[in-house]
Amino acid sequence: MNQLLRYLFIVQYDYRDSSQAIRARIVGALSGFLALLALVYGSVVLVLLITSLDLALEFSASSVLMAPALLAWTLTSLWLIQRGRLGVASALISVLLWAIALASMLSNGIAAQTVLTVPLALTYTGVIYGTRGAVSSILASWGGLCAIAYLQAEDLLTAEAIALEDGMYDALISSLLVTLLALTVWVFTSNLERALTRASRIAAQSRATVETSQVLSRILNMDELITQAVDLIRDRFAFYYVQLFLVDSTHAYANLAAGTGEIGQALLAQGYRVAITPRTIVGEALDTGEVRYIPEIDNTAFRRLEMLPDTRTELALPIMVGEEVAGALDIHSLLPDAFRSEDIEAMQVMANQIGQAIRNARLFESQQEGLLQNRRLFLESETNLREIERLNRQLTGESWREYILERSLSQMGVQMKGHEMHTTAVGWTAAMEQAMSRQRIVIQESNEQQVVAVPINVRGQVIGAIEVTHGADKSPSEVRNIVQAVAERMAFSLENARLFEQARMSAEREQQINTITAQLQGLNSITDVLTTALNTLGQALDAEEGQVRLVPLSTDTNPDAAPAPAGTTGNNGQPPQPRRSGIRDTDTYNIPRDIQEDDPGTADRAGSTPDSQDKAP
Repeated sequence: MNQLLRYLFIVQYDYRDSSQAIRARIVGALSGFLALLALVYGSVVLVLLITSLDLALEFSASSVLMAPALLAWTLTSLWLIQRGRLGVASALISVLLWAIALASMLSNGIAAQTVLTVPLALTYTGVIYGTRGAVSSILASWGGLCAIAYLQAEDLLTAEAIALEDGMYDALISSLLVTLLALTVWVFTSNLERALTRASRIAAQSRATVETSQVLSRILNMDELITQAVDLIRDRFAFYYVQLFLVDSTHAYANLAAGTGEIGQALLAQGYRVAITPRTIVGEALDTGEVRYIPEIDNTAFRRLEMLPDTRTELALPIMVGEEVAGALDIHSLLPDAFRSEDIEAMQVMANQIGQAIRNARLFESQQEGLLQNRRLFLESETNLREIERLNRQLTGESWREYILERSLSQMGVQMKGHEMHTTAVGWTAAMEQAMSRQRIVIQESNEQQVVAVPINVRGQVIGAIEVTHGADKSPSEVRNIVQAVAERMAFSLENARLFEQARMSAEREQQINTITAQLQGLNSITDVLTTALNTLGQALDAEEGQVRLVPLSTDTNPDAAPAPAGTTGNNGQPPQPRRSGIRDTDTYNIPRDIQEDDPGTADRAGSTPDSQDKAP
């Protein structure tokens, strides 16, 4: 039963147009009501035919067949409504109502029954078909009532005959009532139609606004965003031309950022912009931050663009990003006064959505720039870190090579066999060489023994290796972990020991240099300075032999230039003249080993004798 009632009174078909959906509900409800009425009437007639033969004889054949015919007619209308055939279903019900009204007039003449059936048909026609239906119904009612009055006066109807004047009077009164009812229905349907049209327009604009906003919210590229925005607004709302301006950094001009069609591309190519002043519609909207609407541009002092000669109406809306006017949305229409209040509100919502999308796009671009900057800094840091690690390895390797070379050793190491330690003639095993070259742990097995070799790594530079041989009964992983841990700590201790020894050696060298410098500071003779310096230097370095040589400079050459080789000439082929410095051309002081071992005074005397001086050739 619920399914039957649902089918009779609830429209299942999805009518997209709101006005059509309302008409479908009206037609469906009336069809369902008439179907139930036909069902009840048919059931009563059937019961009477079965229970009382006398009453059955009073029903005519048409009365008996009227119930199933009415039921079939209304069910057909309901079936058409559920299939989306609203026009055909509405026409069926209209024909049925006017047929009932006509049958009532033919049967009863100008009577109360007639006055009740005609308004029902007239109201239905006016609601479903609007003004045209109401006017047609009035004309049909006037003509029908006058015709019925004439037929009743001529006694051509089954109703009681009346005088023609009385019949026409009744027809006139009935027609006036019908006309008054029709006017009421017309006012109601007109307002309803306007309300439905406005509601449908607002619903369509809302759908278009939501769809456009959804598309724009997914775009984070600024150029693509503004281009898609103007194209979507023009297509979804059927406008003539749409363009979008963005305020420049000086806040004195607004540059055209996007425009629809070929006109927009041409204006972009020209670098079109407007000043933010009240001289233009867009400039005034940007200047005041309020919507500017021109219903008829020809009636204002504003001039239309030369490329848009057909513009009749223009609407400029500011685009707000936070509290700041970031741009303007400019919309052109071919129709005069094309924008109603709901249209302007919808476009204002659209402009706000564009402003939010622009803000999101700018934030995204700013974040992308920040990410790129961070990535660049990260890559630079990685490069610098790798360079520092390379320099550390290089410096560590050079430091260890110098440390070993200073001790005149090709390698350093310790070897343990049994309980004995050997520090000389320590060679490299194959496992140790592999650990050094591969820079990782090497494990070898031979003769039920296992060899574990671990590289010694100092700041990324391998300076050696440690090898341990143990029995197969030991856990390989445990031995490897222990040896690796010892190698790491040993590397740290070796580096500290090397640094300590190098620091001590540097301190000793500095002390020796200071001692030599102190001895030289008290001398006033060049010969004493040379002999003392060479003697003390030989003692400090344990040298076998040493020399100090002074070479005079030419008087006509740059003092910073290198001295001329022996045997060359200058000054027009003449040998260079020595400076008047008290030193001969070339003085050489040789300190033999036996003199170096004497006291400084002896060295001075030996160096100052003419026999100990070797002149340069």
